[in-house]
Amino acid sequence: MFLMERDRARARGDNGVDRSLTADLRRLGVPDDATLAEPLGKASNGVTRGPGRPKKPRCEHNNVADRCIECNPELAVI
Repeated sequence: MFLMERDRARARGDNGVDRSLTADLRRLGVPDDATLAEPLGKASNGVTRGPGRPKKPRCEHNNVADRCIECNPELAVI
């Protein structure tokens, strides 16, 4: 219940409610970065799970590997 209300307060930008619910949740031992979707807080490796596709692999030129003209010269001939 507290997590849901804090998420709603954060979404609407209500800092007062956010702070008071965070204080209540701290007393219960809940981490500050916990949400209703992630009740234990953020993942320990820094990656958060969320909706959507994973990012495509990148090459050394910081382009999508399948679309990089420098890595795949055959793509340059059009």
